[in-house]
Amino acid sequence: MLLKGILFRLPGFGSYRGRYAYFALMAMIGLITVAYIGWEYVNRTSRIQVANIEQRAVTAGAVADAQELLNHVDNRLSRIITEPRESEIEDINKEFSKLNIALLHLKKTLPHTTNGSTAASVRELHLDAQRLHAATIELVEVRTDMERWFPAMRLMREQMLPHNQALLSELDTILIEVREALEPEEQLQAINAISSLRHAWNNMVSELRLLVANRFGVFSSEASAGMRSRMVNIGYYAEEIPGYLQSLRTMVDSDRLGFIGPEALDVIDRHHRDWIKASNQLIVLLDNPGWRVDLVILTESIDPMLAQMRRRLSALDLELDKQSAQDITLLTKTARTLSFSILGIAFFGILLITFAYIFLNRTLLRPIAETAMALKQEAQGVLDITPPACFPAGDGGLGRSL
Repeated sequence: MLLKGILFRLPGFGSYRGRYAYFALMAMIGLITVAYIGWEYVNRTSRIQVANIEQRAVTAGAVADAQELLNHVDNRLSRIITEPRESEIEDINKEFSKLNIALLHLKKTLPHTTNGSTAASVRELHLDAQRLHAATIELVEVRTDMERWFPAMRLMREQMLPHNQALLSELDTILIEVREALEPEEQLQAINAISSLRHAWNNMVSELRLLVANRFGVFSSEASAGMRSRMVNIGYYAEEIPGYLQSLRTMVDSDRLGFIGPEALDVIDRHHRDWIKASNQLIVLLDNPGWRVDLVILTESIDPMLAQMRRRLSALDLELDKQSAQDITLLTKTARTLSFSILGIAFFGILLITFAYIFLNRTLLRPIAETAMALKQEAQGVLDITPPACFPAGDGGLGRSL
């Protein structure tokens, strides 16, 4: 009753027109409120999702930059392995500086919605970059030091080269003595034996040089096959040399080498045997997987770290794509919700209009039409008039007066 009294005190509420106006106003306010709430929800959700997508796009760009710089580092490493020039060393240090800057930028651009594993992966990328830089510095130091990157070089320089030079020097000494001590007609056989020995020795040394070149893949795409063929040739010449030495020993015994005694030939034989022993050690070193230390560092340290960093970056890129797809899905759901809301409001409006039409027709329009018909009949002199069965309250007693 109190609510009814308050309502009837509202301006115009006592008439049907006023009531309908108030009802329409309330319905309009309700629809506007629902529409505003829906708009605010869609707007807020859209802003959040679009901001997330834009942030992930920036992060994806940072990931792409890091991947590109990592490829640059890999290319620089390949050039250092091929030819360690000073300019390449400076360039790779610059590439690492750029890579660190890119990783820092990547860390800063990570979206706040990033999960813990992704953030941990970015931190591991920084550690991987530091370890990779340290391994690269070690590789550069090794590659620029001949004895460190090619350990067999020390054996060749400290053992094989002195034996080679000493043997050739002994042969030169014997040849000079033969030419000075013997008559021209007596020199021919000795010179032929010495020249044959020198020729066999030089061929054996040349075959060893070719073996080393084959290990580097210079003359054969298959290093092991090239090395085997050179080892066979070295063995062939190594068997010839003792025969030539024996011929010279025979000449010494018959005093056909002047003042040259068997001691000189013993020195040559000792140098030959020591050189052969060193060459066998060299072949073992060349056949070892660590024959080049720079390749060991590259394959066992640097390549795995590069592969791990590429996997981390690829996983991060995939995670960003997944999260962007989720945000797009949420945007699609929001758009679908908005569409359903619009359809709901439209359906509610149609129901409201239909209800208003039925309500107005039954409570106002039809009673007025019936009353007007009764008044018209009364004006025409018809006294037997049936008043309207139902007339709305607030008609001012119009229905009762009939």
